Amino acid sequence: MLKTALIGTGWIAGLRAHSGGDEVVTHAQAMKADGRFELQWVHDTSSEHARSFVKEWGGEVCPSVRELLAHDPHRVVVASSTSAHLEALTEILKSGKDLEVLCEKPVVGTLEELEKLKAILKHEVPLLVNFPRRYDEALSRLGARVRSGEFGRLRHFDVLTRQGLAHSGCHALDLMRQWGHPMAKVEKAGRIKKGTMGLEGVWDLTTQGGVQGDI
Repeated sequence: MLKTALIGTGWIAGLRAHSGGDEVVTHAQAMKADGRFELQWVHDTSSEHARSFVKEWGGEVCPSVRELLAHDPHRVVVASSTSAHLEALTEILKSGKDLEVLCEKPVVGTLEELEKLKAILKHEVPLLVNFPRRYDEALSRLGARVRSGEFGRLRHFDVLTRQGLAHSGCHALDLMRQWGHPMAKVEKAGRIKKGTMGLEGVWDLTTQGGVQGDI
């Protein structure tokens, strides 16, 4: 049994479980359903939210990331708001603890934060970013067909997403990389188009092979 700690008690941590249906869509649900992980410690900047969370999902509330790490968890899941990721990851990665880290995407919110994170990744702590669509069976089969050339040469692609590039569109970019078309350039286009959710911002994309698309 892997002793697990959770940072953040919001939507993807557990609250989304109340949106209806039996599908496992949160970290708390996944740990409960899997059986290999035991949620033992929880931290949130709102102690009220943390207390409410552990009443439903179990665990002990820790007032700080440092105190949470003092319990020596095997794995830490970072599911707080994106703006809080870097601070938590810095403390975890510099702790010297023998553990694994799973962080929600986007791992950080700005290029400046990314550079700061890269500077501390030399510490020997495995950092995984949560891209679950990599393991979706239907998407895996589709990716294999794309890589085989079954549909011919990729000439253009469009991505529709409900939550913008950082929170949903990044899944598409990750899948494109998995399918053999990693991005070389991502630029905000400065234009809008009518999409399924109304008027949406557009990003221009170019793969390393020179194929253009948008999101």
